[in-house]
Amino acid sequence: RSTGVAVTGLECTSGRLSSVRTTQGPIATRCVVNASGAWADQLYAMAGGTPLGITPLRRTIIVPTPASVSTSSRRE
Repeated sequence: RSTGVAVTGLECTSGRLSSVRTTQGPIATRCVVNASGAWADQLYAMAGGTPLGITPLRRTIIVPTPASVSTSSRRE
């Protein structure tokens, strides 16, 4: 589920992470876990890291629905 909020930058104070800038305003923090998947390089670059070469690609996702189970043919 998407929150509709994007990270736009990282703020450092005295050489240490102090907040994450977002489209909804800053969020104070002392650490960030980069769990952005295919967009990991973009966040890593905001932190001053050298990109790893990860390229986001749109893929097709199929979400199956559970098969219905008939109880009338059930053996006991």
